[in-house]
Amino acid sequence: MNLLFKYTGIHMERSPILGSTDEFVKYLENLNVQISRGVIDVGKLELCSADFASLYPSIPHDDLISKIRIMVNYLFSHKKNEFNQGNKLATSCEEVVVVLEKHPSVSPARWEHEKPSDDTLSQNEVCLTADLIVQLVEYVIKNSYC
Repeated sequence: MNLLFKYTGIHMERSPILGSTDEFVKYLENLNVQISRGVIDVGKLELCSADFASLYPSIPHDDLISKIRIMVNYLFSHKKNEFNQGNKLATSCEEVVVVLEKHPSVSPARWEHEKPSDDTLSQNEVCLTADLIVQLVEYVIKNSYC
């Protein structure tokens, strides 16, 4: 049975797994319209995510997080080496970061050879270190439940 239809009256042609944040916003806007029309009782709504453990029960979370940490650190280390090999500056690159614009931007993220200062970072940009990315992914994995 389609639980989304049962509880919200929204029929989806395909799986409710979202491919982008734009899709999520579209579904929320549709849900808000349904609520404002009185079609959906807000008191019966519950926002939840799929339980990661039940989606991938054979993967121990700590092991998965460990492998993700290794992969992210490898990527950041590789990018740091790229910056240092092409570096025409007197000093070597100590830390690389990823800078991206906050939603609803669809601009691609970019690598930077140093953490931008708060003055050079625009208000709608976010700077992510390797450690922060791992912490965010770990939080999602450990706190996804229904």
